[in-house]
Amino acid sequence: MAFINQIYDHQDELNEQPVADVADYLTTKYGVHESKTAEVAAQDTAKEAQDNGLVSVPSVVLGDTAYADDTLKNVDELIS
Repeated sequence: MAFINQIYDHQDELNEQPVADVADYLTTKYGVHESKTAEVAAQDTAKEAQDNGLVSVPSVVLGDTAYADDTLKNVDELIS
């Protein structure tokens, strides 16, 4: 939460950065960097969507059943 508060408190300084420099600014000022985990998660999500034939959002896969569009059920039904 401290990191979020720092960003919020100094958002004017962050907003002054050219878009191309934002990543370097965040790394230099706060020691943060893009996580490879995020990239892997994005790839895994895309693969899961492709493997399950998902072509619309929102979609939910439970077990071997995919729900989307007119088959999408209320969340209470899906988790019961």
